[in-house]
Amino acid sequence: MSDELTRVILNALIFKPSLLESFDLCADDFSVGRWREVFSLISEIWESERPAEIDIAILAERLGGDAPASFIAELVSG
Repeated sequence: MSDELTRVILNALIFKPSLLESFDLCADDFSVGRWREVFSLISEIWESERPAEIDIAILAERLGGDAPASFIAELVSG
């Protein structure tokens, strides 16, 4: 999957995580690294909290690592 397609999918899942119920996606569908981590976190948050949308500040906090807020901001604005 291309980086652009990955970005579009993750962006959609951040703003409408209920899409996880409609599509057969798993972490293995995403390349290793931050893309996969973000997908896994979105899935975790969806399974435990069922929010209408994923809070990007919480997502960045849980992502950790090097400049997570910048990475998430770039993801949702790209």
